Amino acid sequence: MVHEEKGLEDEHSDWDLRYVVKNGTKSRFSKQPEVNNFEDSEHADMSTQVFDYDEFKQHAEWKTAKAWDRYSFSHVTTHTDKTGDIQALIDEKCRIPEDKQLAPIKKHMDAYVHDLFRSMKALRRGDALGA
Repeated sequence: MVHEEKGLEDEHSDWDLRYVVKNGTKSRFSKQPEVNNFEDSEHADMSTQVFDYDEFKQHAEWKTAKAWDRYSFSHVTTHTDKTGDIQALIDEKCRIPEDKQLAPIKKHMDAYVHDLFRSMKALRRGDALGA
């Protein structure tokens, strides 16, 4: 699978490649199989990360320490996925679970309305910078 930042890439961007391999085979593909971090490759503009299937399935699960990484899957497609299971996991990772969607909306809506109101007041008094 290839990970790239859609809309933010430019001529200085690098490539992050993530591989998902069969359970029990990660040590054949990773320089540091016990550590699940990006590894430097021989190419300066490329980083790689290797997961075994179960590890990838758990990676970036909702309400885990790696949940922040869910967005990085929002523009990802697999290049080779013989069963379709990996793409299904990617598609699930890039979404907020349906039963969890309302909480962040409720949490941030008040702040949004407050900021909108302050911007409108700034516009009324001619303060474009404050708006």
